[in-house]
Amino acid sequence: MRRSRSCGRGRGSYACRTIISHMKLSVVISLFCLVAWLGRSPVHAGEQSAGDLNLIFIGNSITQGALLRQPAQEAPPAVTGRLLEQEPGIGRVQVANLGVSGSTTVDWLPDSGSLFSRVVEAGDRFVREDATLIFSIMLGTNDSAVEGPNGAPVGKSRYVGNLSQIIDSLARRYPRAHFVLHHPLWYSANTYNGARYLQEGQDRLRSYIPGIDSLIDAYRSQGRNYLHRGATRGWRLFEREAAALFTPETGLAGTFYLHPNKEGAERLARLWEEKIYDLYRRLHPRTVALSHEGACVQVYPAERGHARKAVLICPGGGYGMVAVEHEGTQIARWLSRNGITAVVLKYRLPEGNPRVPLADAAEALGLIRRYREEWGGYTQIGIMGSSAGGHLASALATRAVGDTALDFQILLYPVISMEPEITHAGSRINLLGNAPSQSDIREFSNELRVTGRTPRAFMALSADDTGVPVENSLRYFDALRGHGIPVSMHIYPDGGHGWGFRPDFRRKTGWHRQLLLWLDTF
Repeated sequence: MRRSRSCGRGRGSYACRTIISHMKLSVVISLFCLVAWLGRSPVHAGEQSAGDLNLIFIGNSITQGALLRQPAQEAPPAVTGRLLEQEPGIGRVQVANLGVSGSTTVDWLPDSGSLFSRVVEAGDRFVREDATLIFSIMLGTNDSAVEGPNGAPVGKSRYVGNLSQIIDSLARRYPRAHFVLHHPLWYSANTYNGARYLQEGQDRLRSYIPGIDSLIDAYRSQGRNYLHRGATRGWRLFEREAAALFTPETGLAGTFYLHPNKEGAERLARLWEEKIYDLYRRLHPRTVALSHEGACVQVYPAERGHARKAVLICPGGGYGMVAVEHEGTQIARWLSRNGITAVVLKYRLPEGNPRVPLADAAEALGLIRRYREEWGGYTQIGIMGSSAGGHLASALATRAVGDTALDFQILLYPVISMEPEITHAGSRINLLGNAPSQSDIREFSNELRVTGRTPRAFMALSADDTGVPVENSLRYFDALRGHGIPVSMHIYPDGGHGWGFRPDFRRKTGWHRQLLLWLDTF
C-alpha cells in the first residue's frame, strides 16, 4: 500500500553506542451509486517517510549486551534499530545504547552523577525538530537484588518514584520527547554472582511490574502523554524459554540465568521494536489521500495490536471547516490507546453540494474495509461524528446497506435534521445552500432515513447546548427506538456545544468511560 504524508562504575561499566543509518477514481455522487462506492477500491497517492527516528536506550547489562560476542551489533538496542529501519514510513534511525552493567534506578537519577549526564549528552546530540526522539527504558533487575548493586534492595514505591524522577527530568529538558517504559525480564531464583538476587530478589522484581503499569496510567490521567507502555511479554517469554534464550552462568548457587544470549537479545529486540514502532505510527499517523484533492484520512492503529473494532471519525465544523484536532485526532489517539483502530476523515466542504462530504466518507469506509488486516484485523466497523460531523456520520449510517452496512455509530451533540425549526442554520446553509428544495431538506434529515437496518447508536450531548438544538438528538433517538435499534443516550446537564476532547469539559471522564463500556457490550 502506498501512502502520503500530506492532504493537499567498578561493576563492569561498559556503554556502547551504535549509530544505524540507511539507507481518480471518479466519485459518482448520486445516492444510488454512493452505496456501491463503499465497496470500491480507492487510488492512493505516493508514500513518503514520516521522518527520522532517534532512540536512546537506558538500561543495565541486559541493554548493554553483556556476555554477547559483539555487543555493538548484537545488543538489543542495535537489533531494534535495524528492525525499525526496515519498517515502512521511517527515515534514518539512530541509536544510542547507554546500557550500563550493574546499574539501578538510583544510578540514573539526575543528581547521581555521570550516568544521567550521559543521557543528557546523547539527548543534546540527538534532539532535532525534524526527528522524533524516543527514550527506551528497562531497569529494575539490579534494583531488586538482595545486596550488591548501588541502592539495592530498592522497594517498589522508591523504584517507581525513581523512574518518575528520571523521566520527568528528561521531559523538562526535551519537551517533545517520548518515553517507552518496558517491564523487566525474569531471572532464575538461584542467581548469585557478585551480587545476590535469589528468590527474594525475583519476587521483588515481579512486584515492580504493577508499579510500572500504575505509573503509566497515572501519567495519562494527568494529561502527561509522553510516557508509554513498552514490552510486557518479556517476563513470561524468558521464563518459559530460559535455556534457549539465556547464556548459562556459574554462580555461588549453581548455574543461573540472567543475561540473554544472541537469540535472546534478538527476541527482546523484537518485543521492543514492536512497541516503539507502534508509538512512532501513532505520533506520525499514516495519511492517505482520497480521490479528490483536499480529502484524506489519518490512520491510528490500535495500540494493543489486534483490534476488534475500527471507527471512522468525522470532525464537525458546521460544514464550513473541519475541526480536525479536538473532534478528530485527539479522540483518535485516545481510541487507539484503548485498542480501537481510529481513522480521522478530513472531508471536502460541501459548498451547497451535500453529496461531496458524503462521497469522501464513503470512500474512507472503503479504505477501512480494504485494509482491514493491515490496520488491525478488526471485525466491526463503525462511524463517529461531532456536530456537523455527526450529521455526516448519521447520513452514512442511514444509507449503507448490505455488505457495506456499519456495525455502530457514535454521535456527539450531532446535527441530525435539516428541518428549519430545529436544524443548525449554518450547517444547513453550507450543506444545502441558501434556498434548498423540500426534497433535499427531507433527503438530508437523517431522522427520516432510519430503518430496521440502521446500526446501533451511542449519543452524548449537553442539555444546555445553544449551538445545535437538543431536539436533533431527541428526534433521532425516537426514530431509532421506533425501529427497534439499540441506542444509548447520555444528556449531561451542562457543557454547551463543541466540547469534543477538550480537557475543560467536566463530563469528559464520564463520556469516555460510558463509551468504552458500551463498545464492550457487542
